[in-house]
Amino acid sequence: MINRIENNFLDNRVFHEFQKTVFFKNFNWNINNFTFEDSLDYLELHYDIVTIDKNKKRKTSDLTSIILTPILKKLKPVSVNYSYLKLFSKTKNIIDIANEQEPFNDEDSYTAILYLNTNNGFTKFYNDEDVPCVENKIVIFSNKTPSLETTTTNTSFKSILKINYTI
Repeated sequence: MINRIENNFLDNRVFHEFQKTVFFKNFNWNINNFTFEDSLDYLELHYDIVTIDKNKKRKTSDLTSIILTPILKKLKPVSVNYSYLKLFSKTKNIIDIANEQEPFNDEDSYTAILYLNTNNGFTKFYNDEDVPCVENKIVIFSNKTPSLETTTTNTSFKSILKINYTI
């Protein structure tokens, strides 16, 4: 179930500074998925911001405060379980991309997806609405709500920030 959808989530100045950081040509993206098969050619880039290793130790990136601080001020979580950026390349047709299994499935865990650019991709929620990608829009939902991302066909990429947190 979707708990909240909010347009213009961050102040425009803050959001555009955030975009400049992430879309800087020397940003250190990692290749997460590289699929080339007929019409399913796409590239998926990934950047971890907050992770928890197998020993349950929290690791943060150098950009944690720059990227997450303005968002966390508004979300007011008790803790951040994990957070990452994703960038999906343009495809000829919209492709559904399965999300990773959510490791935190308790009642107090939520996921927030902030869209970093406007495109014709969307987030699909099973038994609920599809949420279109509009820059600076956030969608917040329970971890128990299955979802998946899609690619885009009308811009060179689709980019999101995903935060899993506990309230």
